[in-house]
Amino acid sequence: MHLFSALRALLLILPLSWMSPGAWAQDTLTHIAKTGELRMGHREASHPFSYKDPATGQVRGYSVDICTKIYEELKKELKRPDLRLTYVLVDGKNRLADLKNNVVDLECGTTTNTLERQKEVAFSHHIFIATTAFLVRKDSGIKTVDDLNGKRIAVERKTTNDGLLATNERTYHRKFIYVPVDSTAQGLDALTRREADAVFADDAGLWSPMTRLGKAMGDYQFLEKRLSVEPYSIGLRRQDPCFKELVDQVTRRLIQTGEMAALYKKWFNSDQGTLTMSVFMREALKRLEREKLVKIAPRTGAVVASMDPTALAAHFRLRAAVGALFVRLGSGGAELAGKSRAAQWMLLDQMVGEARGRVPADSPHALLTPAGR
Repeated sequence: MHLFSALRALLLILPLSWMSPGAWAQDTLTHIAKTGELRMGHREASHPFSYKDPATGQVRGYSVDICTKIYEELKKELKRPDLRLTYVLVDGKNRLADLKNNVVDLECGTTTNTLERQKEVAFSHHIFIATTAFLVRKDSGIKTVDDLNGKRIAVERKTTNDGLLATNERTYHRKFIYVPVDSTAQGLDALTRREADAVFADDAGLWSPMTRLGKAMGDYQFLEKRLSVEPYSIGLRRQDPCFKELVDQVTRRLIQTGEMAALYKKWFNSDQGTLTMSVFMREALKRLEREKLVKIAPRTGAVVASMDPTALAAHFRLRAAVGALFVRLGSGGAELAGKSRAAQWMLLDQMVGEARGRVPADSPHALLTPAGR
């Protein structure tokens, strides 16, 4: 089962970005209509999500294709078939600032939707769920994260992964030697040249560069331990409800109609195989099936169960509550780090209590409780 099946099922619990003060003076739709131009922020080499093909000069990728669907919808919405699409290069350091400062209208790359980033920009529905992973050489003798203590780790600057490594060092009293790189592909190059003992990145971002290794791809392996779940979203400016609604309509349609399934097959198939769904996605689907929200059939995938309008409204309220909890837990390493186990569970209970308070009392999910202690 592939990731697009999970995305269709998880639509009911994907978070929407909440609005807050500090809106840009002119809404994005008005600005685009006035200038006749949509500015798409893209990355230089974030294969296969967002990159510039050096052979053709074309901007391509999974995230770019999704943003192009948004562009096509904008032409219809604004009745502007002549609307221009301008590509603007952004990097890990300036991508959010370029959104806030009106340099780009959409950020189409591999940006993780976190609670902290929601203070700066808004996000679309999630378009991909990755996990952070350590990739090592099979002949290195490195089997666990403990074995990486004192080792050289290639990691992209100014990313959530950079922060995760630092948090892991503090929490588990480890010491890593950082090998800073500007892209995941550069990190893999450092590993293959033995300039690093491991590369730490999103598994999905490593997949495409690894497939270009051919048979040598079998010389490398991921460590079993993953440090986080990374939900990718399209970035846009905050407090711009009309533009956000259009973006959400497009991403929701792509998930529901299977168009995103086609994009997934396009970008995550190779001669070396298909990028499979992570264990986190599989577990999420199992829980949704137990809640009777999805049905999972062999060779078919996950299909959202039908529901009446009242139930649908209740589940959308649930989505906001669980979505807030998910993002907080996904970016909450700093909140939990350094606390005793008892204190960590008290904080988790508090988080779940806050989420429960947003769920209607008559909802079948009102008894939301933490599990797996």
